Amino acid sequence: MNKQSGFGIASMVIGIISFVFSCFGVGFLGALGFIFAIAAFMQRDRGKGTAIAGLTTSVIAFLISFFVVVVGISMFSYDGGNNKKSIVDENKKENADVIITDFTFDELELYNKKGIVIKATGNKSDEEPKIGIYVENSSKTDINISVGGMAVNNICCEDNWTYEEIMGGNKSNFTIDIDSDWADNNNITSIKKIDVLFDITSDNEDFESFSITKTVKTNNDDSKYQKIRGHSIYSDKNIDVIYLESDGSDYKFAIYSKFKKYLDYRIDRCSVNGYSYDLTDNDTQVYDESLFPGTYSIFRISVSDDFCDKNSIKDVEKIEFKISADSETTTTRLTGKGDISSKKIVFNVKKL
Repeated sequence: MNKQSGFGIASMVIGIISFVFSCFGVGFLGALGFIFAIAAFMQRDRGKGTAIAGLTTSVIAFLISFFVVVVGISMFSYDGGNNKKSIVDENKKENADVIITDFTFDELELYNKKGIVIKATGNKSDEEPKIGIYVENSSKTDINISVGGMAVNNICCEDNWTYEEIMGGNKSNFTIDIDSDWADNNNITSIKKIDVLFDITSDNEDFESFSITKTVKTNNDDSKYQKIRGHSIYSDKNIDVIYLESDGSDYKFAIYSKFKKYLDYRIDRCSVNGYSYDLTDNDTQVYDESLFPGTYSIFRISVSDDFCDKNSIKDVEKIEFKISADSETTTTRLTGKGDISSKKIVFNVKKL
């Protein structure tokens, strides 16, 4: 009977130890057992039984430890694929809250006519991003100044209720606020450009009301602004309409303006699967929404369950709506004839 090789015995011992403790990563010692087993096979006149046993246990132990380590690293990095996203999202939101208020710009005169001076005075942010506005009314007429629309980085904001009453011969300092949650939802982490529409009115019948649109660029401006991507459902020389996403019966769209003037747009009529649908029934009326040149405005159409039940609609297959737009002073025609013309948009849900 051939004597067993010392290398073979060593390989078997290491292989057994590595196999027993392989779940703790010790199985990588199997590499050493593998080397000893090969050395034993190269010896003549020696038994190969222990070498075979050592080779088998060493390889198995090595593979088990390799698998355990890979899975462990994956779980440590991704937390089972469950929590990494939430941690990243929370960090992103936290960072966005910090970065979104970090901007500067020099004092800028926006308007100086008719005894009225309007200036943007700088960053007045606290926890929310804000820009300072100074108004000097040296006329004898009491005026009202409001923000009729605003866009940040080429995305139109939700309604801004800034409104100031300034008596003749008086001044006012106030701020225009930018909702940080709105900015976060639109992936805006740095304020680069702000477009603002000011409406100046008066209770004095002799005062001619007017509107002005002005742009404030900050130190962050690099001319690289948000671009909204989705499914194009309509495009012409004036506007693009883009379908973004849906959540149940709630459908989200964006309209992009190619006009050179500020517009107010609205959805005049709507139908779902060929049935006329009143948007006011479900609080999704789109009326007098802001649209600056070269900007996007996001809107939604939500189809109510009551409407679907009333018209025996099981699945929304087609949504049709008409978009109309007015410029600051005159109606801007999108197409067709008449004082206020509309563009019919057909959105085929099933064709996506």
